[in-house]
Amino acid sequence: MARQKPEENVSFDQILRLVNALGPEERGRIYRHLQLQFCHEE
Repeated sequence: MARQKPEENVSFDQILRLVNALGPEERGRIYRHLQLQFCHEE
């Protein structure tokens, strides 16, 4: 999997494709992290 340079813009669709390519365990970790981030912002 190619890594994006930090200064490049990445679309939401590109991120979803990368996440969906991961296995269920890695995907679960990302989703839990996102849920925690959104919970702490409220």
